[in-house]
Amino acid sequence: MTALSQLRPEPGLSTTDVPAPAPGHHDVQIQTPNTALRGTDRHIDHGNVSPRHPLTNPTVTGHEPPGRAVPPGP
Repeated sequence: MTALSQLRPEPGLSTTDVPAPAPGHHDVQIQTPNTALRGTDRHIDHGNVSPRHPLTNPTVTGHEPPGRAVPPGP
């Protein structure tokens, strides 16, 4: 899947290809046709990260995407 990631501990985000995470036993897989940048993503892009919540690089950004639950497989 395509993701917006911070690859180094410096300002700036990059488009990367990462494996789609597999749902766990009690998880639901959500298909997200699109997403948007949120305030936290902009802060990460500009290097304004709270020292109380440091990032581990590489970090894939994004949260709260719209989507639909994917039916479980066989």
